[in-house]
Amino acid sequence: MNFVLLLKLRSRAVIEIDGGIQHHSSESDQAAKQQGIAAPLPAAPARYAATATEDRELTVHGYEVYGMGGHELCDHAAAEPILTRCPGAF
Repeated sequence: MNFVLLLKLRSRAVIEIDGGIQHHSSESDQAAKQQGIAAPLPAAPARYAATATEDRELTVHGYEVYGMGGHELCDHAAAEPILTRCPGAF
């Protein structure tokens, strides 16, 4: 899930919220996980590289890109480091 923020003074930011499974595992492993099969989720370097390339493209075009995992939004303890690092943002 991605959000684009158009801020004052022509500032632009993208907030990316991912659940690690999308970019770090193969499609077959994702399908197994969705079916409740406890399969190991090996890394999918090509998928991760494609995401990193997209982030660089956004940066080149003047966007600030902030990425976080969905776990950080569902678990207050996991979100705490983000909230304390950016006290004025929330």
